[in-house]
Amino acid sequence: MQEIKIEKQCLVCQKNFQTLEGNQRRCPACIDRIKGHEAQHITTSRREIETHIVRNLLPESLFCPWSTGDHKDLSARRAILKGRDFGWGEPYVVWGGVNGGRIDVWILDRVPSGVKDERPLSGLVYPSVVRFRLMETTKAAPSEKPADEWRGVERPALPLAQTWKYVALDWLPDDTPIEEIEGELRLLVASRKTTLKGLGAQWEEKLDVSSTLWHYDMSGECRSGRYGSRSSLCIVSPSHPAFFTNREGDTIQYPAAEPEI
Repeated sequence: MQEIKIEKQCLVCQKNFQTLEGNQRRCPACIDRIKGHEAQHITTSRREIETHIVRNLLPESLFCPWSTGDHKDLSARRAILKGRDFGWGEPYVVWGGVNGGRIDVWILDRVPSGVKDERPLSGLVYPSVVRFRLMETTKAAPSEKPADEWRGVERPALPLAQTWKYVALDWLPDDTPIEEIEGELRLLVASRKTTLKGLGAQWEEKLDVSSTLWHYDMSGECRSGRYGSRSSLCIVSPSHPAFFTNREGDTIQYPAAEPEI
């Protein structure tokens, strides 16, 4: 299945842009201006870094409904993945924990032709086969927030993110040929716990995603540092597996290795 990108000319600024939507007539920057976004929130570029056709094995519970305030955009579901939200016991955000890494995953709530629509009146089906697209967006934000004073306290200048990455998942027919599917999209989590007196690891799980097709690592720990975790959003396949080692030292491969004959 070949992805078809459409080269179009924006009706407003007359600049060329690429899209997967056949009916999109304005570039991302002009869409932001029409919506009344402030100048620092105007999209200056949006590009696709890489794409894969995968089985979607992310838990549906990670996604929440999303829509704009004026409800003019297509409805979507978004999963905000942060390192401190995963791990053993309570999420580390409860304890004011440290967060390392964040990535958003988007699914548009639309069912294309070829996908069997069995959604009830109260909700939508969840895609099992998707086109994974790693996207990079650049905004016209300044490079830093200038130093200022708040309640008599001087605050230093802070760097601002101008470019960031996110994941978009496009629906594909459930009967997509198996030879076109490159792997599985998974979220893997390994936790650790330090002894109460800080004398070393009480137990520790390990995660090896170095050979996967693609991965994004996150981490988190509680405020005291006693509990911590490493999580990874990754694409795995038989030739590009991930390995999880549990507390007992047993190693589990994702996807499972084929039995030897």
